[in-house]
Amino acid sequence: MGEILALCCAVSWSAGVVLFKKCGDKIPSIVLNLLKNGIGFLLLIPTLFVFEGRFFIPTSREHLTLLVLSGVLGIGIADVMFLEGLKRIGASRTALLDCLYAPSVILLSMIFLGDTLTLRQAAGGLLVISAIFFANRGVNVTDVVVSRKDLISGTIIGAAAIFLMAGGIVIMKPLLHEVPLFWIIQVRLGAGFAASTVFFIFARQKTRLLGAFFASKQKPLIILACVVMTYVSMIFWVSGFKYSSASVVAILNQMSTIFTVLFAAALLGERLTRVKVIATVVAVFGVLLITL
Repeated sequence: MGEILALCCAVSWSAGVVLFKKCGDKIPSIVLNLLKNGIGFLLLIPTLFVFEGRFFIPTSREHLTLLVLSGVLGIGIADVMFLEGLKRIGASRTALLDCLYAPSVILLSMIFLGDTLTLRQAAGGLLVISAIFFANRGVNVTDVVVSRKDLISGTIIGAAAIFLMAGGIVIMKPLLHEVPLFWIIQVRLGAGFAASTVFFIFARQKTRLLGAFFASKQKPLIILACVVMTYVSMIFWVSGFKYSSASVVAILNQMSTIFTVLFAAALLGERLTRVKVIATVVAVFGVLLITL
């Protein structure tokens, strides 16, 4: 059950990434993040009632604090950075950056949860980082659509986003078997929505930012991307970790790397170059070394 959910997460996450790249390039990242978190939060309200039988579940102050912190870091802050990186470097390169997820989780788990790193996991992490460097260097030569400035800044922003997502995961991990599933998702997403709302409130030229969305002719596609990437993907993601072993779920989640590259080639017209294919294969092999 957990394996199927994890694979569904990889597919839905990749679909959301490509949809955002297809329709959200002209929409400010801060608006996209606010929109997707708000839509996901609203959809989860009836979902929570259907699966848990109530809208509020009493939670200890410690657990609630951890869930809120997880949501602010992993959704409110990380997602807006992820979307900005996506706009700058494209879906295929973002898929390769996503391979930093597993090494980041391992590093933070060592620091905060006392986990240990094996020699094989270290070798896998080195492969992942090498693949990302190789892919970005190759793309800079062959793909003139992305400037060197956007390539560098987008890579840094995207990598930082993945690291923050990993932090949100590590914070939440001890609670997966102590707090009801949909309440975890609701609280995290609610905290992320609150954080993205605060960022928007303090943003300049809010009317212009919102106007970019309302002026778009692709609003239905943008809303679909919000539903797929936030609501659908998050349910599959948390459910997979709850109902299966973390190593198996991590492997299947990282299949999003392959799905995103393929979806980007099929739907966005991004070139499936030899560099991208080799880098993707190497990165996925590194992920397998880390998680098997």
